[in-house]
Amino acid sequence: MKTIVRIISLFSLIILFSLQNSIFMKASAETIMFKDIDVDAYFYEPVQHLAGKGIIKGYQDGTFKPYQPVTRGQAALMLVQSLQLDTSTVTNPQFKDISNDHPYYKQIATLVNKGIISGFEDNTFRPNEQLTRAHMAAILTKAYEFELNEEVHLPFTDVRENAWYKNAIQALLSLKITNGVTATTFEPNSPVTRGQLATFIYKSNLASMSVETIAGNGIYENVDGKALEASFRFPTNLAILPNGSIMISDQDNHSIRQLKDGNVSTYAGMPLLTDEFGNLEGALYNAQKDSAMFSSPSGIDIDSSGNLYIADTENHVIRKILTNGNVITLAGDGLPGHIDDKAENARFYYPQDIALAKDGTVYVADTLNHVIRKIDTERNVTTLN
Repeated sequence: MKTIVRIISLFSLIILFSLQNSIFMKASAETIMFKDIDVDAYFYEPVQHLAGKGIIKGYQDGTFKPYQPVTRGQAALMLVQSLQLDTSTVTNPQFKDISNDHPYYKQIATLVNKGIISGFEDNTFRPNEQLTRAHMAAILTKAYEFELNEEVHLPFTDVRENAWYKNAIQALLSLKITNGVTATTFEPNSPVTRGQLATFIYKSNLASMSVETIAGNGIYENVDGKALEASFRFPTNLAILPNGSIMISDQDNHSIRQLKDGNVSTYAGMPLLTDEFGNLEGALYNAQKDSAMFSSPSGIDIDSSGNLYIADTENHVIRKILTNGNVITLAGDGLPGHIDDKAENARFYYPQDIALAKDGTVYVADTLNHVIRKIDTERNVTTLN
């Protein structure tokens, strides 16, 4: 259930690993206000965020009822929606009190199938029973795969030494997902309120994310080699090949780099010239990829066949690297301008990004023309706006 979101820093490549969908951190386009939630409440931001994502909902009277206890069935629904788990195919957990037409059947079955939640010894799930803070701690640590430490040092006097949930509470405390009800009490048997659960889920989403540098040593240079020893000059975009390798547009090195099997290599481009200050200069030259030349390539995308498309920014053209390694100019004559025509006669002005549609259409962010261009499958270039 882990999803990878890839982002680029100035001189190194960084990957953000998350148990959640990559859009979690993006602000919601919809602002939902509840009349019973004050902006100063500790759960204000979590509730607003999750409500904006449709993970939680309020009531028809415009309230959220943040202090109302949450049932085990309701918690299952919220958790599945937050984790964005697939509920289309599930195995019936055979709880006596959960029929196939129960409103939370698929959500409960999904969590049980994944080992995140369980029922009781009498083979019931008790969906209408209030979720306790102890069970909440155990469920969250499993759902987000938080590490459980063997050593437990809790400040809570109401958590027994032999409590089955103490390691889960320690994990949440260490990750600052909870601070307890007070400095010395956790109240493990108290029900979880709607506001509390929204806060726990929100903080768990944040805590489940970590950042790792996978390539680049942070030095502004052009060095191939082992991933963490390699260097880039202003990497700006990337694409993932079917084999899992990462293609990187290394703008100031005027080349396309490849990260594969823990090593960085120059995939295409060969800067030869330098300016009066010693900076590399690019050029427009079509050939096999190891002899071709680019000038500040930026946007990059890939089609279903594995061909790479590149916004060759300072050459004012769109390039294509075929699967046989041959580099061609897809559109543009190399001069800055704004001309819609057949590909070889069209002109762009500092194109910085591209995107491919499933039908093969190429869309171009033609930056200094302040427009979006379209290259259709017949290689006609038009302006959309």
